Amino acid sequence: MPVPAPDLSRKMGSVMNFQVVILAGGTSKRLFPLVSKDVPKALLPVANRPVLSYVLELLEASNLKDLIVVVAGEDAAARVGGWISQAYLDRLHVEMEIRSDLVDAHLYAFRRTILQDVLDQRPEIRSIKHDLVPYLVRSQLRYELSPNCEVQTEETRNGSAALQNSNSWQQQIPASLLYPPQHSMDVSGRRADGSVLKCCAYIASKSKYCARLNSIQAFGDINRDVVGEATHLTGYTLSSHNNIVHPSAEYGAKTTIGPHCMLGEGSQLGDKCSVKRSVVGRHCRIGSNVKIVNSVVLNHVTIDDGCLIQGSIICSNSHLQERVTLKDCQVGAGYVIASGTEHRTEALAKREKA
Repeated sequence: MPVPAPDLSRKMGSVMNFQVVILAGGTSKRLFPLVSKDVPKALLPVANRPVLSYVLELLEASNLKDLIVVVAGEDAAARVGGWISQAYLDRLHVEMEIRSDLVDAHLYAFRRTILQDVLDQRPEIRSIKHDLVPYLVRSQLRYELSPNCEVQTEETRNGSAALQNSNSWQQQIPASLLYPPQHSMDVSGRRADGSVLKCCAYIASKSKYCARLNSIQAFGDINRDVVGEATHLTGYTLSSHNNIVHPSAEYGAKTTIGPHCMLGEGSQLGDKCSVKRSVVGRHCRIGSNVKIVNSVVLNHVTIDDGCLIQGSIICSNSHLQERVTLKDCQVGAGYVIASGTEHRTEALAKREKA
C-alpha cells in the first residue's frame, strides 16, 4: 500500500510530466485461497475496501488522473477493469494493460566498482534497502555534474537547507553511478546533448503507512493496522470505543466490539459475542456466543452459534456451522465448514476449475 504523496503534478509544473503506471498483479499462490479468478489481488479488501482503491484515491488527491493499470491475465483484467469503471466513472482516465511476463525478482544489481566507491565515501551505510537506495534516489533528484565529474545537489550549489536530511542530500557521489561522465545535466533533467532524462521518487517519512501485501500474514496485519494505527486511510472516524462500527450494523445484548475493530455495513451479531482486533465485512450474519480474535471476516459470511475464530481469514460467502473452531486458518470463498469441527493452520477451499 502506498503513502500519500504531495501533489507533484502541480508542484513540479512544466518541469516534470508524469505517466502513472500501477502494477496491480493478478493471482498469487502465496495468497491462496484469498486470491482467485473471481477475486484478483488488486481487489482484496483491506478494511472493507479493495486495496487498489487506496492507491487510486491517493493519486486522485495528488491530481494524477491519467493512469495505466497493468494486470496479469485476462480474468484479472476483466474484474479489475470492471470495478474501476464503476467506482471511478468520470473521475479517472484508466487504461488496462494485460501482461503475462511480469516477474518480481526482489533483486538489486550494482556495478561492483561503482558500488565500492559509494561505500568508501559513506562507510555508515549498512543496508541496501534502508540506507543505500534512499541515498541514491535523493542524490539523483537534484544535481548537476561539477567540473571534476562529481555530482552536486541543488542544495549544495545554493546553500539552501536540505528537504529531509541535510547529510544525505548534500553528499557527493560518483557521476558514473548515475550517468555516463560525458553527459552533464542541469536541474530540469536536460543533458548537454539536448536529450532529457527525468527521475522522481517519493520517500515517505516514518509517520506515513506503507506495507507490502504479499502473504497471508501480511494481509491480516495490514487489515488490523488500517483499523488501528492507520485509521485515517479509511476515511472513517473512530467511535468513543476506538473502533469503527457502521451505523447500519447491529449486535445483541452483552456483545462487545473491542478497540481497533471494524464492523461493516449491514452486518448482524447475536448475543454474547466478542470481537477483538478484527475486521468484519459487509452483510455478515453472526450468531450468538461467537468469539472472533485477530481475524478478518469478508463480506456475506454466515457464522452460526458457538464458533471460535482465532488468527484466521474467512472469505466471502462462506458458512461456518455451529460450534466450529478455527485457529490460524484460511477459508476460501463459498466454503462450508461442518458443525462441531476443529481446524488448525489449514487452508480450506474449493478447488478451482482449470
